[in-house]
Amino acid sequence: MRKLIAAGALAVALFAAQAGSPTGPDSAQAVVRDISVSFGGKAYGVAGERPRYAISFRLPQGFYGGNDEIMIEGPPQMQFPPLGNGANRNYWISTPTTTYNILGNVHLQPGGNKIWIEPKNTSLGVPMNGWLEVQIGAIGASDPTLNMLNPTTAGKYQISVMTTRDAPGWSGYFDIVAADPAALQATGGSGQRAFAGQEFEPLVVRARDQYGNAVSGQTVRFALPEDGPSGEFETGGRTAEVATNAEGYAISPAILASEEAGAWQATAELPDWPAVGPVAFGLENLQPGAKRIDVAVDPPSLVADGVGTAEATASLIDALDEPLAGQELEVEVDGDVRAGEPVDNGDGTYAIPLAVGTTPGEVTITVRDPESGAEGTGTLELEADTTGPAVAITKKPRKTLRAKKAKRVSFRFASGAPDLAGFECRFDKKAWRACTSPAGYRAKRGRHRFAVRAFDHAGNRGPEATATFSVKPKRKKAKRAKRKR
Repeated sequence: MRKLIAAGALAVALFAAQAGSPTGPDSAQAVVRDISVSFGGKAYGVAGERPRYAISFRLPQGFYGGNDEIMIEGPPQMQFPPLGNGANRNYWISTPTTTYNILGNVHLQPGGNKIWIEPKNTSLGVPMNGWLEVQIGAIGASDPTLNMLNPTTAGKYQISVMTTRDAPGWSGYFDIVAADPAALQATGGSGQRAFAGQEFEPLVVRARDQYGNAVSGQTVRFALPEDGPSGEFETGGRTAEVATNAEGYAISPAILASEEAGAWQATAELPDWPAVGPVAFGLENLQPGAKRIDVAVDPPSLVADGVGTAEATASLIDALDEPLAGQELEVEVDGDVRAGEPVDNGDGTYAIPLAVGTTPGEVTITVRDPESGAEGTGTLELEADTTGPAVAITKKPRKTLRAKKAKRVSFRFASGAPDLAGFECRFDKKAWRACTSPAGYRAKRGRHRFAVRAFDHAGNRGPEATATFSVKPKRKKAKRAKRKR
């Protein structure tokens, strides 16, 4: 047996030198042509199958047994069957008129995707531009596992052929297609939620064979529940059949959610391949209205002075975690606070005005969406009012007044406190009495003191504001001296 050619590029000159066979003067230009491949009589192969191959080609320089040799190289995953004795491991060469068994004249190159044929039958002859066919694999009812192994990856492939007389030529591209479906995978659409009448995104599945190749042209049946929460395909009904595309994907029509709220499952299956299990998609029909209400109060605490104001903001979130506007809300208050009507801000938030009372304690504000039953709460802390309002005297008498017996005086005063309830005044040592500005008094001769204080709705009295003055007798007029004449 001649030494095998090392794996790698198959240069024509190197092959001829290794084989030691004669070459024609035009061999470098003569390329094996019209190479075609047949897979057990089919024009395409199936991933992972072991068909009986037939490789036919035309030889520009002709071919002669006993002198000429052939090299055939396929893709790396296309494995030639092992060598051995027996009728079930046949390699044949055929001319248009004769077929020759060449089992003992075949050598496998390392890797298994290359063979070197050196037919010793000198009667084998092919004229220039004649046809030759190499048949590979078990014949008839022989064991198909001994046939040539196709690649397990679907795609387009080529085979090259060369001889000691001709440069290599390449077959046209041939197809290795996917095997039968072995798995169905859900690739999109699960986990969706939608309100009644809204659309779910289409459901997507992918069919693959045992080698992971996408399987096209397979019918996928999508089905929705007949009862309870469910939906309907936009094409009508609760089942739909779609063929897988070239990438193995099947995409359902869009689905409209039914009126009944709740979680449910859609399914997809390959009806022509019952051994391949179905896949499920989890979906949910949502109840309209708010799912959650968040309530915030600003400021979070106030003095219980009866005049302070705050604002509660209710944020409505629907089942899709989106802001929800346009709802009619109910407000309930537990505590000494008065709540106004909610104002829709149009962005999913609602403003609720609050007016505080005079009773301290924690006040709970509950906001409810009657449509969905969702509710949320916020709190406002009312602190005890222990500080009275301040007051200022804005007008008072001069420090010293003169009168024969008494003088009429008045005082003006004011307070800027928001929780002002009134004033109390005291003149000299008299008792405190309610008063208003201006307050007037009759002051006799002597020293006097005026005091005023303010009080709030909680009864707290603020600090006093005071003013002092004196009433003195009028000065006597001096007598004028008479002039002497």
